[in-house]
Formats: sequence, C-alpha cells, structure tokens
Amino acid sequence: MFEIEPIVDCKNELGECPIWCGKENVLWWIDISKPSLFRFNPQTKKTDEWSLPKAIGSFALRKSGGFLIGFRKGIATMQSPDSPVEWMDPPSDLHPNGRFNDGKCDALGRFWVGTMDKNVTEPIGALYRFDLQLKPTQMDKGFTISNGISWSPDNKTMYFADSPARIIYAYDFDLAQGNIANRRVFASFDETPGRPDGCTVDSEGFIWSARVRGGRIDRYDPAGKIERSIVMPVSRPTSLVFGGPSMETLFVTTSTLTLTPEDLAKQPYAGAIFAIETGIKGHLEHAFAG
Repeated sequence: MFEIEPIVDCKNELGECPIWCGKENVLWWIDISKPSLFRFNPQTKKTDEWSLPKAIGSFALRKSGGFLIGFRKGIATMQSPDSPVEWMDPPSDLHPNGRFNDGKCDALGRFWVGTMDKNVTEPIGALYRFDLQLKPTQMDKGFTISNGISWSPDNKTMYFADSPARIIYAYDFDLAQGNIANRRVFASFDETPGRPDGCTVDSEGFIWSARVRGGRIDRYDPAGKIERSIVMPVSRPTSLVFGGPSMETLFVTTSTLTLTPEDLAKQPYAGAIFAIETGIKGHLEHAFAG
C-alpha cells in the first residue's frame, strides 16, 4: 500500500504538467483553465501562484533560466513568472482547429509538444519537435488529444498517448537525430473508466500513466502490461512526475473539470496536488536547452 497525501489543496480546475526542479527543490505546475503557474516548496510548505496572459497547454523550465511555454495558440518564452511574454512564430502547418497541449523535453533539451482538436472530436492533432533555435518540425499526426510524452531510461523508446483513442503509443527513438519511427500500440485501455493522460518513466523503465476519469495511476512494465495500480481518492488524476530529495516521491496533479457538486462533496481534495511515496526512483525531467 502506498501513502497518498494531498500536499497543496489548490482546487485546480485542470492541474497539469508537474515539473520537479532539482536545483531549487521545488515543484512547478500549471492550471490550464485559470490559467496560472504554480510553485510549491516542500520544505517551507509555501505555494506561489502567477496568472498567465493566455490559455496554456504545457511548459518546460529552461537551462538558462525562465520558461518555455506551450500556450494553446503558440510557443513563447518568459524570463520569470511575471515577465513579459516573447512569442515565436507558430508552425506553418498548424491546423486551424488545432491547439497545443502536453509537452516535454528530451535528454538533449529539445521540446516535444502535441496539438489537439479544440473541439475534441477530430484526429487533427500533431506531434511537433522544437529544436534549440525553436524551429518546429511536425513528426507525426492523426491524434485527437495529444498527451503523455516520455522516454525510456536508455532513450531508445518514446511514449505518447492519444487520450480519446485510449491508447499509449511507443516509437523507436533516435536521441542524436531527434527522430521517431515505428509507431505501435504500447497499451490500449479496456472498457473500465478512464483514459491515459500524463506520463512519466521511472529508473527501472516502467511507465506511470495517470488514468483521468478512472481515479487511478497505472504502472506498466516495458512490455505494456500493468504491473500495479494505485487507486486515488479523486477521479481525475491528470499528470505526474517524480521528485523530492530521493526522487522517490510521485507528485500528481488533479482536476475538478466537469465534476458536479455531489461529486465534489465525495472528493473534497479534487483539484489538489498529491504526493505518493513509492520507494521507486524516478528521474529529473529535462530542461529546454535553447
């Protein structure tokens, strides 16, 4: 049994994209719906919040300081949480109904981010790779809601989910060239409630996936079989990341989106940040190197 503790009762409508900063020993995340950027210091128990100027999909820390942000309609940089936004030109092949969603950096600091159908009905989403000069390249397409990007410890496999399709895909990954190939189904969900959202990989190469609307966290072995599940006290876990002094704490973002007053009464910590002591080491997520 795992100890599951609500550590920040922030009541996010759509908490997402948790990132552990090993340099500062703090947890960063966003509320997509508000939109806001959050920082929590586990030592002081202090939480800071900054409003963002536009609707957001994901973000990454930068090695040089500041943030790379995937706003819904474009990529931008910010030097600090309250500094002006510097916008980049959007990809020329971005679908008119597409918007950016989940994103993460690979081991060489390139930013991978998926797009989704703003109407959440058609597979018009794509997967983009932004190099260190923020030049975009479309790497794959045909997704409705892009989610759950992560890599195996040896950087030979990349994982990527399409939430409405209820599928986690795997690709062969070439770290040096930044290329993907051989898309295949890594795991497909059965008829039980929930669909794959955010994802991370531990030091043993097992894949942890948040089953949003299913109220649990699933840990898959490298062959795609569920090795264990952690039942959450809320129905909408959205994403997760390892952090803490020993990198064995799993931080989980959650959502209150579409929950009724009756649902909220049964889930008083819906929208909170949870910490789960796993006894299994994860790894630091990579920062953007450009």
